[in-house]
Amino acid sequence: MMREVQAGRFREDLYYRLNVFPLAIPCLRERPADVLPLARHFIERHGERIGKTAKIADDAAAIRAAWRWPGNVRELENTVQRAVIVASGDTISVEDVRLCLPDTVSPSQMNSAAEAFASNLAYDSVNVGRGPLERQINQADEVAAGKPASMRDLERQHILDTLKEVGGSRKKAVEKLGISERTLRYKLQQYREEGYTDL
Repeated sequence: MMREVQAGRFREDLYYRLNVFPLAIPCLRERPADVLPLARHFIERHGERIGKTAKIADDAAAIRAAWRWPGNVRELENTVQRAVIVASGDTISVEDVRLCLPDTVSPSQMNSAAEAFASNLAYDSVNVGRGPLERQINQADEVAAGKPASMRDLERQHILDTLKEVGGSRKKAVEKLGISERTLRYKLQQYREEGYTDL
């Protein structure tokens, strides 16, 4: 921060106002023991908001604990929130977690995550270390089976199902979804442009 002050990009008086008692908080990847307690907290918080009680399966917990979380706690919370929505039952499975991790995850990142966790607990790292090609094949299989292929498909399906559930009322839908009316309008416009005409 002092470098930013010296470079003239941050006000010096504001720096000293904020810098009363500096705390060094390590990033999430440096405190892997915090991942599961935080994940459970977020599962409870977001589950309560949508009226769903969920828990995390052991193999899914393995991936969560092994992933390095470059986006820190915010990334973990977003991933958990998606997993709570995606989970078909009351248990968040390894597939739910894999679907909610970024599509940009490289095979080497997933393998590193698997190896890091395997050193503490034996589990099937083959399921964790799938690369983009295998993910695309699995997605193609899921599409053929009538299942959503990606987070984007799942999001669209969730929004459209919620709209149908509330009888098309956008006001009720945004309350239930926890998004703004503007976001819902944008999403619906996007879906129309993609060819979804029954909106």
